[in-house]
Amino acid sequence: MATDTTARSRLLAPESGLHLDMLGTLASFKAFTKDTNGAYCLFEGRIMPGEAMPLHYHPDDDECFYVLEGRFSFQLGNEALDVAAGSF
Repeated sequence: MATDTTARSRLLAPESGLHLDMLGTLASFKAFTKDTNGAYCLFEGRIMPGEAMPLHYHPDDDECFYVLEGRFSFQLGNEALDVAAGSF
């Protein structure tokens, strides 16, 4: 028996989504928690070389990153990480 997943399926063009400025970073929201039954929120952030988000944490949420191009530096607890494109 086929399952209807139309309500959960989502396809957005590369420049689609709600675009917001988050502390100087352009965030293109692709899915909000209301779109995923509360499972997650997904956005693409474009951070220019030399820019950074302030150090912060989310006590009630998990946060994941996938680096699409370039390199990115993260501070994870006491550990500094420098990662390349393709890193998750």
